Amino acid sequence: MGCCFSDSSDKDGEEPYSSTNERARLLPEPTSSGQSGPSYNTQSQRNAQKLDEPSALEKILHKTVRKIIDVSPGETVEQQEYNDRAHQYGIKINMILSGSSKIRTSRPPLPNGMAAPQIVLSSAPVSLADIQLITLSAEKASQAVGKVRVQHKEDLVVPFGVP
Repeated sequence: MGCCFSDSSDKDGEEPYSSTNERARLLPEPTSSGQSGPSYNTQSQRNAQKLDEPSALEKILHKTVRKIIDVSPGETVEQQEYNDRAHQYGIKINMILSGSSKIRTSRPPLPNGMAAPQIVLSSAPVSLADIQLITLSAEKASQAVGKVRVQHKEDLVVPFGVP
């Protein structure tokens, strides 16, 4: 768990990031020297360091939390629960739209046989050129079917000479 830049062949004997290695303390440890000289403010400095260490750790924690991206899977919904929610949603929409026939006539409902409407709704819309091509092809097919005429030349059922 060392520094990835450390090299055992450093000739200086001094690591390039010696102040920020894995064993370095976040806050300096209070010095415990046996000097009996004037010790003004030493107790308040120790209290301040005790208060600073948790606040420094809290800041580090908050910075880390802000940088973490949660990639855990979201809430999974079972198929039955999904169907129940879809049914309830449909009922609510029908209740809302029951009073306004204008909205209902302007937007056709989804087909009943649609197994996964989210796939259809999330796909790219059909282009105008494709719609015009389909419309033109349908009109030509309709005209061709309208022009088909059957001329009766023979009987469709031919009796076999049964005695």
